[in-house]
Amino acid sequence: MFRTNASAQIPWLNTQTMLWQWVEMVSDLPHFLVTVYQPESKEDAEFQTTMLFSNIRDVLAIAEEKKNKFEILRVDFLSSGYFNGSDGFTLCRLAEVWGDRQTGSQRFVFADGTHLEMLGSSESDTPANYEKVFTVPVDSAGSTSKDQLH
Repeated sequence: MFRTNASAQIPWLNTQTMLWQWVEMVSDLPHFLVTVYQPESKEDAEFQTTMLFSNIRDVLAIAEEKKNKFEILRVDFLSSGYFNGSDGFTLCRLAEVWGDRQTGSQRFVFADGTHLEMLGSSESDTPANYEKVFTVPVDSAGSTSKDQLH
């Protein structure tokens, strides 16, 4: 989750939308930067944007939403030093998410082939308990076809 202060909020154009000059990361759990692409349509112009999520379930929900006009191009995994065992934040390109329905454990597989597990309960997990729940398209060069858009 994130939080901010009212002094960090500024109105955006003439809409109900507020921009945040800064946010505070209120936990050491990972966050997800999700880049989405929307092709041009009669109603909307083509665009690409990146959103920050504090929960993988929300990322999975937008990926599964059939009404969305956009596609997920990229998901980056942002983890704190406490979580990743380093002295600071790291950002890794996510390739797959695996889950264990019984324990709630998750395995995040990165584009470089490494992985990280978040255990959902104290029970020991085995790879046989995991099933793939999400795949992010990544070509052999680690990019997507729409990476050139800004």
